[in-house]
Amino acid sequence: MLSHMHPQLAAFFQYRVEQQKLLEQLDGPGAVMPMPDLKGLRAWYKMFGQRVGGPVLEVAEVRDFVADTDERPLHMRLYRPLTDPHSSNAGTHSGIHTGTRSSLPAAAPQNDHTDTGTDTHPTETAPPCLVYFHGGGWSMGDLDTHDRVCRRLALAAHAVVISVDYALSPELPWPQAAHDAIAATRWIQASAGSLAIDAHRVGVAGDSAGGNLAAIVALALRPAADDQPQSDDQARTDSQHRPANRHRTDRPSPGNGHAQPENLPPPDSPPQSQSPQPENLPPLVAQLLVYPATDLRSGFDPHYPSLTDNADRPPLSTAQMREHMRHYLDDQPEHAHHWQASPLLANDHRGAAPALIITAGLDPLRDDGIAYAQTLSRAGVDVLLRNYAGHTHGFVEMAGVLDTVPDAFALMGQWFRQQAA
Repeated sequence: MLSHMHPQLAAFFQYRVEQQKLLEQLDGPGAVMPMPDLKGLRAWYKMFGQRVGGPVLEVAEVRDFVADTDERPLHMRLYRPLTDPHSSNAGTHSGIHTGTRSSLPAAAPQNDHTDTGTDTHPTETAPPCLVYFHGGGWSMGDLDTHDRVCRRLALAAHAVVISVDYALSPELPWPQAAHDAIAATRWIQASAGSLAIDAHRVGVAGDSAGGNLAAIVALALRPAADDQPQSDDQARTDSQHRPANRHRTDRPSPGNGHAQPENLPPPDSPPQSQSPQPENLPPLVAQLLVYPATDLRSGFDPHYPSLTDNADRPPLSTAQMREHMRHYLDDQPEHAHHWQASPLLANDHRGAAPALIITAGLDPLRDDGIAYAQTLSRAGVDVLLRNYAGHTHGFVEMAGVLDTVPDAFALMGQWFRQQAA
């Protein structure tokens, strides 16, 4: 369970070993800890983030509001970094305004090229923006669970971060979360003026299930594929074997590829196609995917080596991951073949925004990220793949436990600043 794990992670998860020993004493060898009910899981997830997330870093502004998107009203939280002059309280102590939520008007329809009402023209100093989708298996998580993550990202990227409270299953199963994510990003771009961000420098980001949604948004809002050249370049990556406390800021050239896992299945080509980004909204500049789930067929038919190699690694086992996928897809295997569930299976990835994909070596989803990097690269998308050997799923949320978390955020921040320059 803890073999080959980063020492700080192994020390933290030692309680799981003791827990398993006690369980086997009571129920016999091979006993499995039963999954708590959904209410219990959601409570645990929130407590986990508070326990291991590290300090709450100060930013210039934190503001909750409700966005009246084309899909439905969505709660969002805006984080403005200390370097941004647009905050009314820049340099003062930050606060989360949860007592009341401000409402911002819906953006005008984005397929109207005459008078859209959208405000995409940046002021001279408007900062870039990252739209963030939290993890949690599409059934857990909210604006609070990833508050620490969004603060760190805003400070590292020198960007406004807007976290989206999208639909959770089973109350609202697939495809509602994907639709929410696409609508939220379009609304943020169209409302750039009122949000004091640069609509021409907007990217998407997310971890785990949120990485899945960010990848889907990057496909849905890409420029028309007919304008994009096809390329067979291989993904430009950091070496899988590079020590986890170092990263490259120079980009490896094509051909210096990742040591690829064997037997990664080629993606199917589903009949669905993606709609290009409306012409009156600028293309996204980046997609930042942290241990993303990109192939939800694994919920019904696991086929990647990492699902077996890391089946029992805490905090996410393969069995738990598969259960999250099945619940999200309402136990319908055919849903997993749609690109708005499995972005890996889209029939065209050309024109998607440049991607930074971060994977964890001891994560059941490791090969999802690697396969997606390969697929994007074959489509001519600029990709940087970074694998953290010895790390587990969820590690970027564990700044209070892991001293390599700042390195990961430094990488994310520097990479996004390059894309948004």
